[in-house]
Amino acid sequence: MQASDELLTIAELAIGLAGFSGVVVAFSDRGQITGLDWWRFAALLTMSVAAAVVAFVPSILNLVGVAEDQLWRLASLAFLVVGIPIAAVFPRRLIRANLETGVGIPRKALAPVFLSALLNLVIQVCNVLGWPWSPHAGPFVIGLLIWLVIAASAFGLLVLHRPTH
Repeated sequence: MQASDELLTIAELAIGLAGFSGVVVAFSDRGQITGLDWWRFAALLTMSVAAAVVAFVPSILNLVGVAEDQLWRLASLAFLVVGIPIAAVFPRRLIRANLETGVGIPRKALAPVFLSALLNLVIQVCNVLGWPWSPHAGPFVIGLLIWLVIAASAFGLLVLHRPTH
């Protein structure tokens, strides 16, 4: 199977990022976690766990004997089954967290995240449909990497952002 080493590495990175974020939140010196920090932590955990779980889909499909030409189509379909609900829920939760805390995240800062998440879903749809390319590992791996970048961005904000008093 193509990209098996890459997928395991992505799963390991995702699990490590999720685990370390829990340590950061548990030992945060800011006291009570804010609504915005909670959103960042939830985004980080969701994206990391989703990437880790979805990274194993191709290996499982390979183990049950799915042919290589169908494997990446089905893997991208599983990606969409997980990714669409995430894309549907997180923008509303972020808006609610912004309203509750009064700390606004500029739209210019959020636009690349939401656009990359949307582009990611479009890439997976193309891989499922086999258009304009035939299904293969590349789009699937790129999609997982985009999820990890989003999770790492949330982690960076969680660790580095200090609210002003």
